[in-house]
Amino acid sequence: MKSRAKDLWALVAVMTAALVNFVVFGLVHETGWKDAADYSAYAKNLILGNGYSLDGIAVSIYREPGTSFYLVPFYTMFGIETPFAIFAAQVTQALLLGLLGFIIYRMVRWYSEWWLALLAGIAVCGLPIYGYYTVEIGAEMLFTFFIGVIFFICARIMRDPEHAPWYWFFALGLASGYQSLVRFQFVLFLPFIIFCYVCYFLYIRTLPPHTIRNVVIALVIFAAIPLSFASYIYANTGVFAVTDGRQNEMLYYRAVRAELSYGEITQYLRDWLWRSVSGGVNTPFLVKNEFKALGAEYEKMATTPEAVARIRAENIATILSRPGHYLYGNVVEVIKLAYLEHDYSESWSRYFWPSLYVIMYSLFLFGMYQFFRTTGNWDVRALVVLALLFSFYNVFTLSFLSTVPRFNTPYLFLYILIGFVGVVLFRRKRGLL
Repeated sequence: MKSRAKDLWALVAVMTAALVNFVVFGLVHETGWKDAADYSAYAKNLILGNGYSLDGIAVSIYREPGTSFYLVPFYTMFGIETPFAIFAAQVTQALLLGLLGFIIYRMVRWYSEWWLALLAGIAVCGLPIYGYYTVEIGAEMLFTFFIGVIFFICARIMRDPEHAPWYWFFALGLASGYQSLVRFQFVLFLPFIIFCYVCYFLYIRTLPPHTIRNVVIALVIFAAIPLSFASYIYANTGVFAVTDGRQNEMLYYRAVRAELSYGEITQYLRDWLWRSVSGGVNTPFLVKNEFKALGAEYEKMATTPEAVARIRAENIATILSRPGHYLYGNVVEVIKLAYLEHDYSESWSRYFWPSLYVIMYSLFLFGMYQFFRTTGNWDVRALVVLALLFSFYNVFTLSFLSTVPRFNTPYLFLYILIGFVGVVLFRRKRGLL
C-alpha cells in the first residue's frame, strides 16, 4: 500500500512538471500552422465523410494519418478547428508528456530508490523542448510518447524474456503499428528489435515454442495496422502505400548534394553548423543547397506524375553513380541529428539552451562511462543496450534522408534515462543500493 501511495505521488509530481513545462516553454510561443494545417485538414475531412483527403475531393497520403487520427476525437467533441478543440489537443499532449515521465519513473524504480526514480521522471517531463512541442499540432509529441510506451514494453519483456506473457507482445505490436502511422520511418523498427530478441535466444541456444508464438503475435498485430490503411488507400487511389509525401523531395535533396565534391559537402556541413551555433547566419552556398531552395526547385519540376517518376529515376541513378559522396552525406546527416535544436520562442537567454544541453549530454556520457566500467549488473545495463538500439535505428534510418535536428527530439528522453541508469550503477558499486 505504501508503494502504491508513492507511485500516486510520483504520478502527481510528473504530471505537474509536464503542465508547468507546457505553460513555461509551450504557451509562450506562437504555434506554427504549416504542417498542422495538413494534419487538421485530413482530420476535418474524415469527420465530414470525405475520407482521408487533404482537399476534401480526392483521397491522398501526403501526410501519415496517425496525427490526424489523434485530432479526430477533439474535433468531434469540441468542433472542427475551434480554439477549444486545439487547446484540448495541446493539453492532452502535455498529459502524454506527464505519462512519459511516469514511464521513466517506473523503469528507474525497478532498480533504485523512489526519490531517484522520481527525479528521472521529472527530468524528462521538464525538458524544455518537449514543453515547446506540447503546443504544436504535429507528430513530434505523439511520436515521442509512443517511443516511450514501446520502450517500456520492450524493457518489461526484457526483464524476463523467457517467461514474458503473450499480452505484452500484443501491446508491442499494437503500439508499433500505430507508431508507423505517426511516422512511417518506424515501420522497420519492430522487425529490427524482434530480430535482436530472437538472436538473444539463439545465443543461449534455445528458442521455446511460446517465444515463437509471441513473436508471431507481435508481428501480425503490427503488420495489420499499416497494411489495413495501405489497403484502404489502394482501394481509393490504386497506390498501395501509407504515405507518399516528401520521400521523393528528400531523395532530390540528397541527389543534388551527392553531386557535390567531397570538399563542397564538407563546406555544407561547416556552414550548417555555423548557422546553428550563430543563431541563423546563412551563407549563399548553404542557402543554395538547403531544403528551402531545393524544395522550390523540385516543386517547379515535379508538376505531373510522369515528371515525379522521371526525377525519382534520375535521382536514384545519380546516387548509385556516386555512392561515396552519398555515404559521406549520410555522415553529415548523422552530425545534424546530434545537434540539439533550441527552443524557438526565445523566452530565455541564448546561453540557457546550450548550457541545458551540455548538462544533458554530460549526464548521458556519465551513464555510458558507468556502463562500460561496470561488470555484471546486466539487469540494469540491459536498459542502456535497449536505449542504444532505439537510438541507433533512428539515426541509421534517417541518415539516408535529408534531416533536421527535430527528427531526433523524440529520442532525447533516452539520453536522460541512460544518465540515470549510470547513477544507479554508480550507487550499486558504492554499496548504496
